[in-house]
Amino acid sequence: MPDAVELLILVLAAYRLTRLAGWDDFPLAAKVRARAIGEEWVPADQPEDEDSDVVSLPGKTPSSEVDWVRPAYRRPTLAHLVHCPFCVGFWISLAVWVAWALWPDVIWGLAPLAISGAVGLTAKVLDA
Repeated sequence: MPDAVELLILVLAAYRLTRLAGWDDFPLAAKVRARAIGEEWVPADQPEDEDSDVVSLPGKTPSSEVDWVRPAYRRPTLAHLVHCPFCVGFWISLAVWVAWALWPDVIWGLAPLAISGAVGLTAKVLDA
């Protein structure tokens, strides 16, 4: 069982990885996530083609904030998993826990992610 400091590092690292995987705008992460879930932006007034394998789901609007597009996904189940913090958070937490259980020194690699998570949470609270 991890001690209190290790547990805090594991929790904050899992939090940071969950944000990165699920909804952060970091360009590389967003590109990998979009490719993995088959994200496409389609015109909002365009009816879905019944023969299309693209399914519309709620999602984050593009950074240009245009009103006439909406997200559509080729892999909607995976898109739901990735956009659900409890879903993707569980799998990332499990991976972090298993990594720590198998290689306790992984804590040193997770520490920068934990610090980043703590900085992000602090900024969110203090900058509000």
